[in-house]
Amino acid sequence: MKAASSNSGSPLQNRIAAVKSSLRCFVYSLVGLVPIIGIPFAVAAIIRSRQVQKAVRSDWNPGDRYLNAARRIGPLGFLTSAIFVLLVGFVLPAFWRDLGACSFGST
Repeated sequence: MKAASSNSGSPLQNRIAAVKSSLRCFVYSLVGLVPIIGIPFAVAAIIRSRQVQKAVRSDWNPGDRYLNAARRIGPLGFLTSAIFVLLVGFVLPAFWRDLGACSFGST
């Protein structure tokens, strides 16, 4: 049975929703730091943080620190993925090429 929500637009519920959204963005940005797998989470963190910031522009957001951290950490997820791709794409093949050129039996 559903309870009737008589005050669904109350300021307290808006603040609760803002804090939940801010924390969700923060968690998404932390998961976004994982190379390759975290790219969709980094995108979600960036998009959701902008949406939350626009939604609570005039209202006080108790989770503002988490939201600001998510806006900084989200793009960092792309950077970790880019570094990982560069490492795997360029450094690892060169390492294997040099490793194959080594003679294993010589002293």
